[in-house]
Amino acid sequence: MKKNGINVKRVHLLIVIIFVCVLALFTTVKVFTYVTTNAEGPVITFDKDEIRVKTSVKEKKLLEGVTAVDEKGNDVTDTVMIESFSKLLDGKKRIVNYIAYDANNNIGKASRTIVYRDYTSPKIRLDHSPEFYTEDGYVDILDYVTVKDTIDGEIGKKAQLLNTEYIKENRFNYTVGVTNSCGDTVELTIPVTTHTTENADALPFVVLDDYIVYVDKGDDFNAWSHVEALTVGKSIYQVEGKDEPVSSSDYNYVSGITIPESAISVSGSVDTDKKGTYRVTFKADYNDKRANTTMLVVVE
Repeated sequence: MKKNGINVKRVHLLIVIIFVCVLALFTTVKVFTYVTTNAEGPVITFDKDEIRVKTSVKEKKLLEGVTAVDEKGNDVTDTVMIESFSKLLDGKKRIVNYIAYDANNNIGKASRTIVYRDYTSPKIRLDHSPEFYTEDGYVDILDYVTVKDTIDGEIGKKAQLLNTEYIKENRFNYTVGVTNSCGDTVELTIPVTTHTTENADALPFVVLDDYIVYVDKGDDFNAWSHVEALTVGKSIYQVEGKDEPVSSSDYNYVSGITIPESAISVSGSVDTDKKGTYRVTFKADYNDKRANTTMLVVVE
């Protein structure tokens, strides 16, 4: 049958042939995709399902003892890599997730546990005494917070001010918190005292090696052992029985003058048999000027 010179049957037949070809091609692609995407990924095995490591461990070390074989028996260990780490579990454990792939990019996964031998939670510290002498009495405590972490190093910039409690005039409790990459969160309440003065540069201040000290329960604590020097303005002086201080961009060492121990008095008790936060005050009396430096002692 022809219509306007066109063989309608042949046209219909051609349409059917094209449809069958497209359907066959589509089916082939779907079958190939199904076969390739549903093939088994490499099998990853470990010589140990749990390993003990230091917090400074490198990725190369975590790949030791890990092998991978694809479904054809080919060794694809060189494709193994670490996909991710879990948050901290039970205080010192993490799950490490591994992946490997074969020639068709089929992926295999497996996990094992690492236990940190030397992990400790982040330690919140201050690089200044929590007793401040300023012209306006204002202090942003986060400007002085440092945090040492065994996994991430220095993470003081991650610290957050969680709460401010007004105690009385010029005294506050600041609660600071920080979370490391393992998901370990620590908080510390820092009691702060502020003094309003226009002559802070004329006051003597005791320099300590740390202004927040952590002590294990039952250990000894010696406040005087943390004294390093004494400063007045931009000058730094040696204290009797202590090493000579070193000049820095902040202070110039004044040689020939030694501050006697009697110029510094220490007050405040620390019960290392009882967990808690304690205040120790170092009062400097020099050239008829007096000022306090405070240390916080955290017994854990």
